[in-house]
Amino acid sequence: MYGWGRNDRQQLGLGGGLAMDIYSCETSPQLIPIENNVVNVGLSSSDCIALTENNQILSWGDRKYLEPTQITEIFPDEIISRNFHLCGSGLSYQAYVLMDGTLWTCNKKISISSDVTCNGHG
Repeated sequence: MYGWGRNDRQQLGLGGGLAMDIYSCETSPQLIPIENNVVNVGLSSSDCIALTENNQILSWGDRKYLEPTQITEIFPDEIISRNFHLCGSGLSYQAYVLMDGTLWTCNKKISISSDVTCNGHG
């Protein structure tokens, strides 16, 4: 997987540091270090998520993760065992379609940045 463009919130997953300025930019495609094959990607203006062929969710950017970091554990084992199929990301949420066709959403400001695993609504 390759990425380029603004990197002021480490949304390219290239590492670096938190001291990057608002003008940080990669003008040519850069290889993003991911060990397993990526099967789907969700992007927002400040972060990225990716699903890998071995059913892992990786996240980076939003000044939280500097490089692709596994976040699969935010989901209960029962959900993980049903296998992820597609993913999407917005400013404050993530959405996942499982292989059984069910849709799961989470508020990334709550469930990803704390111990709360509130998938869905309520």
